[in-house]
Amino acid sequence: MISLTDEQRDAIVKACTWYYDTKYKKKNYFIISGYAGTGKSTIVNILIKVLGLADYNVLFAAFTGKAALILRIKGCQANTIHKSFYNISYNDKGMYYFYLKKSLPSMVKLIVIDEFSMINDKMIADILSFNIPVIFLGDIGQLPPVIGSNSMLKDTKNIDAQLTKVLRQNDTSGILHYATAARNGEELKIGSYKNCRVLHLKDVEDITKYDIILCWKNSTRKFFNQAVRNALHITSPYPVKGERIIGLKNNYFHQIEYENIPIFPVNGLPSTVVENYKKTKDSHNILLQYRPDFIKDPKGPFFKTLCHTDYFDIYNTNIEKDVFISSELQEDDIVHLDYGYALSVHRSQGSEYKRGLLLDEYVGNTETRNKFLYTGITRFMQGVDIVINYRR
Repeated sequence: MISLTDEQRDAIVKACTWYYDTKYKKKNYFIISGYAGTGKSTIVNILIKVLGLADYNVLFAAFTGKAALILRIKGCQANTIHKSFYNISYNDKGMYYFYLKKSLPSMVKLIVIDEFSMINDKMIADILSFNIPVIFLGDIGQLPPVIGSNSMLKDTKNIDAQLTKVLRQNDTSGILHYATAARNGEELKIGSYKNCRVLHLKDVEDITKYDIILCWKNSTRKFFNQAVRNALHITSPYPVKGERIIGLKNNYFHQIEYENIPIFPVNGLPSTVVENYKKTKDSHNILLQYRPDFIKDPKGPFFKTLCHTDYFDIYNTNIEKDVFISSELQEDDIVHLDYGYALSVHRSQGSEYKRGLLLDEYVGNTETRNKFLYTGITRFMQGVDIVINYRR
């Protein structure tokens, strides 16, 4: 028997009232914002049962394939926003583009969008254009979209139900303890709590043991990508079997499917190389085979694509900036990849990792710093080491 908090119970009552209100067409969306560990997924599952909707009546979607897969693990038949609401086509020059679907299946009576903070106003307007009631699940504590803005979450007046009570019984790792402290702007003091630590960089024992290293700056990301490769004694100029890589640019020319979810080699997609790179006739390209990290099946599908070498060549020089990268890299079928041992917190949104290292290096606006730390900490499930006051 699930015991609901007053906030959760209130959110369910409000959402039911909204859904059955004949005036909902004037506001055909309902926003539930909740911090990590407050039980957003729990109340949505209960709400669907209370509304008397069958699984096929509800369309679950998330911005990234990884986020959609997480929803599926929780029992929701989710897909990506692009797969759910758009079709893809190509013009006479071979350039791809998305266009909005004309309609959705008539059986869909409710749309649920997870990771609402990641999508921008244009995409929100497209989703609402189908005139089907939409529940947006978001977290005002997280960083805003990389491209565009989400004006709905900027103004708290738009939020219909706010979940703030963190369910401490869920915090077996200590993640929620530090996430809550970061969100509230509290000082993170040297020490440890459960499976998490706050420490200085000099006290980090082994940077190769982490699933991911998260940071703010691109230069820091590159520095630690190289540092991890050095620590692993990898001397190859390009990725070899077992190395981690990350997408730098959306590419929709290549597609694989897993659990009926279409996956593209897009910006921020973490993957692992399954075979050593192969040279091609073009010195600017290599052939890489790599499997998205959220596909745990060792026999699962993987990408086999041409990739630009220029991003990897940076690590073979003393140049830290991207300014010298060839302006000829315009072929849309060639994928843009980089090493994925370290990643910006922005690119990590929508992903989950077991354990990692978070570098507290943001200097500037206090609110943004709090969101940076909070978003970074909540990417982890089992534990995190937080390096405070990191500077390079």
